[in-house]
Parts: sequence; structure tokens; C-alpha cells
Amino acid sequence: MFLLVRALPWSVGRWLLIGGSYFFYGAAHPWYCLLLGASTVVDYWAAIQISDAATSSRRKLFLVVSVVTNMSMLCVVKYSHFVADNLNVVFRSFNDQLIDLPDWVLPAGISFYTFQTMCYTIEVYRGRWDATRDLATFAQYVAFFPQLMAGPIERPSQLIPQLAVKQPVTMSDLESGFQRILWGVVKKVVFADRLAIVADEVYLRSADASGSQLIVGTICFAFQLYLDFSAYTDIAIGTARMLGVRLSENFDWPFFSKNPSEFWNRWHMTLSRWFRDYVYLPLGGRPLVKLFQLIGVMTLIGLWHGAAWNYVLFGLVWGVTLAFYNFVRGWGFRGRPLFGHQWWTKPIAILMCFVFLNITLVLFRSPDLETVKNVFVGLFSQWGPWPYFYNFHLGLLAFVGTVFVVRGLRRTHEPILLNPFWRAAFWSFLILLIIYGAVDQTQPYIYFEF
Repeated sequence: MFLLVRALPWSVGRWLLIGGSYFFYGAAHPWYCLLLGASTVVDYWAAIQISDAATSSRRKLFLVVSVVTNMSMLCVVKYSHFVADNLNVVFRSFNDQLIDLPDWVLPAGISFYTFQTMCYTIEVYRGRWDATRDLATFAQYVAFFPQLMAGPIERPSQLIPQLAVKQPVTMSDLESGFQRILWGVVKKVVFADRLAIVADEVYLRSADASGSQLIVGTICFAFQLYLDFSAYTDIAIGTARMLGVRLSENFDWPFFSKNPSEFWNRWHMTLSRWFRDYVYLPLGGRPLVKLFQLIGVMTLIGLWHGAAWNYVLFGLVWGVTLAFYNFVRGWGFRGRPLFGHQWWTKPIAILMCFVFLNITLVLFRSPDLETVKNVFVGLFSQWGPWPYFYNFHLGLLAFVGTVFVVRGLRRTHEPILLNPFWRAAFWSFLILLIIYGAVDQTQPYIYFEF
């Protein structure tokens, strides 16, 4: 498809790209495409109506239509079972009729493209972007296959101009994109899926795992989550780059963060900016009130990740932590660093932030609150022998951490600049690593669930 898109005129190639995106998205479950198409048509129409409306009330009306339609589809398919299960708990206490909903498969990545289409109509409403009259261009914006399933969540000003016309592709684009894809595949099938073996086993038997096993299992999950999600982002950015399209970076070496606020400015950056610009900032309010608003917004971010109480608690804990940090830094230290400027304060701050992240990831990784309780109890009460099985994976964790530190100190996602010979040798090494180092059975990307 890549060669056809490049060879055909853009008037034909872009429809091939749209068709390929829908085929890619609906390959597992064709009904995914119905929701994707409905969201595309509604927001395409609503944005034009907003742009053409003569009064502010009509503009607001069509914005509400867009937001309500998108949020209704998202809430019904993603959160209705969560709401029904919790209502059933209440109804059982009254011996009342239980809610029984049919099972359905959650469309992969629905939270991502829903937020992207809402971003478009909101930007049109605010007058920051003109409504796109070309349906094909807008359909590409919503369903662009490299970032459809798990982002990055792109703004219209970033992506639509690149999709409106056929972009030139240079040899540098092809080389950079190819290497980014290779590195993403290595991160996924060699590192993330192998670390998942330990994390899955530890959390599967959390009730009898020792404290040392729980610690290593949780740290393995922290790196698994980062490597898994950033691997998809690398592959998406690399694939788009080979089509001449530049996507936004979604990570900025988050494990080097020195405080909670910096972490969320480095982790899943397009989602953090979405909630900042379209939820947190429009709320307004006095400084103290905004601290409580921050707690609410972070709780929503937790709920965005999944329809379960552990995700709600994950967001709530981060919200309280961010509010406390901002309060202490703003009023107690008046914007100054909490630990001063000594050389040793930065690594200590990074370590403290990483430890806190791992504590909260217990909520993120646990399938239910019972597992959360087992993990935290086991961390302080169950210290047993260290199984030999974990030695290899502990070494792998140390190796991954070292690679992360070495690459992160460069703080760049661009490929290492080598001459053609060494570049070819490096690519060959990555390919061999994929062939011989990949796990026997790869796992789905974690963020496909969201």
C-alpha cells in the first residue's frame, strides 16, 4: 500500500490511504468502523455548522452536539458495564432487579480518536482552525492508520495541513522512519514483552508472592508499560515519517522527571496537553480552587485509562499529589526547587519520583482492588527466598535501565548519526535482535485497551 500511495496521484492515493486505515482498524471487528465513521461524519458536519453559524448560540449548539455525540458513544461502549456493575452492587442490597447488559468488544483506541475529533470541533469553535470542507482530508485526520489505535492525539493544525496535499519524502525521511520502526519493534517484542513475563506472573499470584518479587515485578511493569507504549509511538512516528508526515512526540524520557508535575509533562504528553487545554484551563477559578480542579482532572485522566476503580484511584492519587506539590512549591517555596541546587539533589529527586511512580503503578497494573491489597500487604509482610527464575529477567531489567539512561541523557528521539556502513550494521543488529531475541508469543499493546 505504501508504494501505491506514493505512486498514485494524491486525489486517488488518499482514498486508498483511508480505505487501508479502515481495513486496518476493522480487521478484528468490522463494527469498529461504524463508530469511527459515525464520529467522522458527525464532527465533519458539526464543524461546518459551527463555522457557518451566524450567532454564538448556534455555534455553541453544534459544539454541544459534537461533544455529546462523541462522549455518548465513548461512555456507552467503554463505561456502561462499569456503571451497571456498580449499580448492581447497590441493587443487590435491596434485593432489586439487576441490570444485565450484553457483552461487546471494546473498540481498540476509541478514547484516542474520540479525543482527537473533539479537539477538532473545539478548535473550530474557538476560531483557531477553519472547518475543513474536504471530507477526504478530514477522514484521513480521524483515521490516519499509524496513530489511530494509540495516538499521539494530534491537533488539527499539526496533522490536517500535512494530509491535505501529498508530502514529499526524502531519503532522510525513509532512513529515519525505518530506524524508528526497527527500534520500536525491538522495544516491544524483545524488551517489553519479556519484562511482561515477570510482571504478569507476580501479579497473577500476588497473594503469595514475596516482597522482593513484588518489587521487581512492579519495576518490570513500569519499564514494560513505558517500552510498550513508546514502542507503538516509535512505530507510528516512523511509519508516518516514511509517508512524509511528522507526528508529535508523546514521550520525553519521563523516568528522568524530578517531580510529579514534570512527569506528566513528559509522559503521554498529547493526552496531558489535551486535558490541560480543553478541561483544566477552561475551568478558570482562583489558585486554591484550581488545586481541587487539578484533583478532579487527574481523576478523569485515571478514568480515561479504564472503567475500573483502580484506575480512578490511580488518577485520584496523582491528583492529590500534584495539588500538594503545587501548593507546597507555590506557597511554601515560592517557585524555588524543593531540594535546592546542590549537585546531588537532582538524582535524589529523580529516584524519589520513580519510586512514587512505581507505587502508583500498583493501582494501574492490578486487575482489581483485591490484588492492590495483596501487593501492598506483601510488600511489607512477605519476604521469602528469591527464585532463580528471576535472575535473567533482573539482569534484563538492569540492561534496559542502562540503555534507557544512556539514550535518555541525549534527550533526543532522532537516530544516532552514523556513516552508511555503521548504520547498515546497526540496522542488521536490530533485525537479528528481533529475529532471535523476541519472545515466543507477543502480547497486545497495553494502550489498545484504552
